Amino acid sequence: MNSRTILDAFVDAIGSPALTSDAQSPHHYGVPHPRWRIGQRESVDWAAGTEPSQIAILEAPTGSGKSSIVKALSYLFGKTDVLTRSKALQHAYGGEYAAFMMMGMDNYLCVHPKGMSRHATAGECLFAEKMSDCPTFARCLYHQAKEEAMANTFVATNYAYWVNSYAFKRAERAWLAMDEGHNLSDIVLSYAGIKIGEKQRVAMDLPPFPKIVHSRVSSFNPDPPEDIAREWLQRCAHVLRTRVGEMEKRTSADEDFLARMRRIDLFARQVERVVSHLQVTADWFIRAGPDVIRSTDEESESGPGLIVRPLTARYHWPFFFSELSAGRRLIMSATIGNIEVFTRELGITPDSFVSRVMPDQWPASSRPIFDLGCPKLGRKSPDSAWRKQAEIVAAAIHSCPASWSGLLHVTSWRAAADVILRLSKHGLADRLFLPPRVGTDRQIQAWEHRKRRHPGSLMVSPSMYEGFNGLDEQINILLKTPYPNYGDEFERARRDYDGKFALQRTAWRMEQAKGRTRRGREQDYDLPNERRGFVAFADGRWTDIKGYFSQSTLDAIVPFHAD
Repeated sequence: MNSRTILDAFVDAIGSPALTSDAQSPHHYGVPHPRWRIGQRESVDWAAGTEPSQIAILEAPTGSGKSSIVKALSYLFGKTDVLTRSKALQHAYGGEYAAFMMMGMDNYLCVHPKGMSRHATAGECLFAEKMSDCPTFARCLYHQAKEEAMANTFVATNYAYWVNSYAFKRAERAWLAMDEGHNLSDIVLSYAGIKIGEKQRVAMDLPPFPKIVHSRVSSFNPDPPEDIAREWLQRCAHVLRTRVGEMEKRTSADEDFLARMRRIDLFARQVERVVSHLQVTADWFIRAGPDVIRSTDEESESGPGLIVRPLTARYHWPFFFSELSAGRRLIMSATIGNIEVFTRELGITPDSFVSRVMPDQWPASSRPIFDLGCPKLGRKSPDSAWRKQAEIVAAAIHSCPASWSGLLHVTSWRAAADVILRLSKHGLADRLFLPPRVGTDRQIQAWEHRKRRHPGSLMVSPSMYEGFNGLDEQINILLKTPYPNYGDEFERARRDYDGKFALQRTAWRMEQAKGRTRRGREQDYDLPNERRGFVAFADGRWTDIKGYFSQSTLDAIVPFHAD
């Protein structure tokens, strides 16, 4: 049965006047565009024809119009909620597609006089246990937004709010769409697990950390690590709940006091959630003791602590996105990749999903990904291999117009400095830019300033794999295959648990990076006799993970030949 026949049968079943066999225009589906992109309407019809009990998984390349598909489903079926990880994508749904944007509590200012006096947000509500007790509850901006979101037929919110809002999660809906779906495993692992450092333990007045040196029973921990961790976390939850109860009895109106009570209550909920998940499976990474928290580029704290994290999302994903949520489910991403590996990680069985790959609206010849023919690079590679890479990459950059700016992706700040040193020897010293070692937003601000002052600059950074739209950049080169950081014990444990999924995660990161400069606009793609951009892989190890790339990416990879 083709998609048109499926759709006609669906229309007959529900009697919707919005769906008819001659409904060709996007406007018949509530989509604000004059014409469909390649594969868009067929994907809407495909999703509409899936069985309600099945999860629909859609791989849709950048620029193919995933947002239009979700908008059409909301128009045809009614109440539809879409989840995003990035605020940029949430705003895209709220802008062009008129979705109501439900933000987290910290995005709404408190209207209580005491809250207004210190510019507090709803996340610091003085009546956190029961917001309706607040005398200004009727004017509460967060409450008004939540009520509107519950009633609206098309809502865009973020994964963090979804996980923490029980009422919103349980609301009736026709569709739940999970955009940026390649992130689902990491999202689940972050909320099903916990990491507590010494500073937080002291601040919360928690018991001393137990000692757990391995995730299995051994001579070092004769009792099951899950039992040790669960018992300690249960003690913590009891301590926290007791403290919240004592604070509530004081009926203080002091803002700082109430904000602290709110923080303790939220932390108690997190601890209790992890305790409940620890009862699910033994597939955990658990460490506790005097030297557990290790400082990284992102974290300055090191020393005593406790880490409890699942090694896989497959036992926990249903709790967050299936068992407690109503409605049909649609998972979307530009980079689903290996569908077998993807679904196994989420615990989605072969008989419980259907999948579709949208064709890329841009032909592969217009969006080439050049294989520069560089050596395979790794920790043990000789200096000669790195020098050879620098020589090849410099030649490729010099083949492009000198006015082109761009991104050079590396995997660490140390690697960034090394790359700049090597490429500077090939006539690129004046163009290379190392951003300040700060948050991504501030790096981008510094980069925008640099581009204005020095056109044709090349930013070397480990932070631009996702979340950056390179609308002005034409050069985009991945200098190192971004495997997970196996210097981290948890990442090594995840790799040992499922090596294929580690490769899939690597492929996702590469695909996200190579898409930073091709954002679905016509000017981002080459013409037959005009190169408009340059995207390349400069580490021969990409061939080790090619079985995990999306079809759109595989179609575009070609050898580079200097003109």
